[in-house]
Amino acid sequence: MLSAVEAKYAVINDEVQSLKAAFRTEAGMALFVLIAAALAGVALAAVLAFLIVRSLTKPLSDLVANIKQLAAQDYDTATPHTGLGDELGVLARAQEALREELQKGRALKRRTRRAAPSSCAALKRLKLWSAPLKSALTLRCPSWPAPAKRCAPARRPWRS
Repeated sequence: MLSAVEAKYAVINDEVQSLKAAFRTEAGMALFVLIAAALAGVALAAVLAFLIVRSLTKPLSDLVANIKQLAAQDYDTATPHTGLGDELGVLARAQEALREELQKGRALKRRTRRAAPSSCAALKRLKLWSAPLKSALTLRCPSWPAPAKRCAPARRPWRS
């Protein structure tokens, strides 16, 4: 009977050993799948983080480049990303309004510069005409052009 028990023990022991081997194989496979899933999740998170950061930094870097163009007095390039619906879009629209105002100011400055020579000539003519006027006013009111003193009105000959 002992030999029958030993034989049964050997059969059971062989089954246990094969189950242990199968368990180790399955556990190794499960660990491999778990590590692969974790790495895939980390890779996916990294790609999503990169895309999110890129969606923020690309418009910001474009706006910074546009501000540098404005600083270099290049008002002809339109501001990018004005159609965005977030805070960057608000910033881009405000920057576009600034660019348009600077462009209008430059145009006004050019018109003023073109008109300046004729303005200078008009000012010279005004100075030529103002000298006799100033002397006439000085005769009537000796304290002219001092604003502190008021001159008495000139007497009209028909009134007494």
